[in-house]
Amino acid sequence: MRLSDVLDVAGEFQWSDALYLPINTAFTLNTPAIVYDPDDVVDDGQETPVFPSENGMVYVLGINTVQEILSNLNQQKPECTADDKLKALNHYVLNDAFICLN
Repeated sequence: MRLSDVLDVAGEFQWSDALYLPINTAFTLNTPAIVYDPDDVVDDGQETPVFPSENGMVYVLGINTVQEILSNLNQQKPECTADDKLKALNHYVLNDAFICLN
């Protein structure tokens, strides 16, 4: 799955899921992504669930937050593009705030 796929169907994931992306990479639409429920693990003391960890991924945001980012963007720009969605996500990750297009 790519980040663009996640952004396209974010509303279809469970609120309890989380977005995992590669460690130390700039996020692009082609960035590999994993959506995984962080609570769906055996308590082995690891912070990151085994499946994302084995694939070089780290927790970025809860899917509910990704859904809120996209909802905020859609309120500002109903005809938003994939690039707009990526820009809004990156802005939130870097600034812990929704993007303001005005």
